[in-house]
Amino acid sequence: MARAKYWENEQPQEVNTGRNRIRFFREARRLQVCMADWQDEHGETRQGKTVGVDLAALEEAEPEELQRAAAIFAEIAGNLESAAAVVGSGPQGRVAA
Repeated sequence: MARAKYWENEQPQEVNTGRNRIRFFREARRLQVCMADWQDEHGETRQGKTVGVDLAALEEAEPEELQRAAAIFAEIAGNLESAAAVVGSGPQGRVAA
């Protein structure tokens, strides 16, 4: 049986920082994390190396594993919210990289 190509059938929510990209396919229950896009020898833009997470499969894990996964995602969300608050506070709040 052919596997449906969810990335061709659904427009993801996407965050692109230029250094990496996060793509969330709500209907397909997939999360992709990609490295930066790159150009091949023909000048065509290619998607960087990508790792996908099957969220539906994750949700079938044992309760203890689900709690660990939820804690990881909560920590990531907290870190992003803190970073957004620093960036939103103006140039004095952000250290140049």
